[in-house]
Amino acid sequence: MGVIIGAKGGKNLEEAKTQSAEASKYCEQMMAGADQCVAIRRRSYMFHALLARLDAKFLPSILEMENIIKTEGTDYSQFRQESKKTIAAAASTAASIKAVLDTPLLAEDGSLTLESEKLMKNSGM
Repeated sequence: MGVIIGAKGGKNLEEAKTQSAEASKYCEQMMAGADQCVAIRRRSYMFHALLARLDAKFLPSILEMENIIKTEGTDYSQFRQESKKTIAAAASTAASIKAVLDTPLLAEDGSLTLESEKLMKNSGM
């Protein structure tokens, strides 16, 4: 009887060790997933902050362009040099906003893209 109970106990111990190893593996996967979620949240926050900064710069440019059109018309070739600089600055800001919006945050597999990392480094964030 003792031999049978001992054998069953050994078998149960092995099963417990296997289940413990599997549980540890799942815990590691969940922790990696949680870390990935934090990284995604950080990157998306940085994108939001960058877009907010660009928008704060773009809105006054739009208002300036409206004033230019009211006072100088719509023929760019007739604009004063200062007005042309204002238009160029607004176009540059608009292009920057478009570049940010066109940059993918996540790859197909759910990982952060290298493009988004480069954009954040180049923006100084």
